Amino acid sequence: QINSPFKMITYFVEVPNSNVKEPVRTLDDAYPLCYDLAQEFGFAEVCWYALNGKRVSEGHYTDKD
Repeated sequence: QINSPFKMITYFVEVPNSNVKEPVRTLDDAYPLCYDLAQEFGFAEVCWYALNGKRVSEGHYTDKD
């Protein structure tokens, strides 16, 4: 087991009211995918989930961006 002060966060790109929930490793990976999905679906959001289950939004795009 490796003890590290850093915790790996899995980010997700989600499209509300759909089944789209794509896991990504980094925010650098998340935002281009978020933009592309927003162009296709109208809105997409980058988020992650805290250990207590709380959903944390990092940002979003719309098809107007």
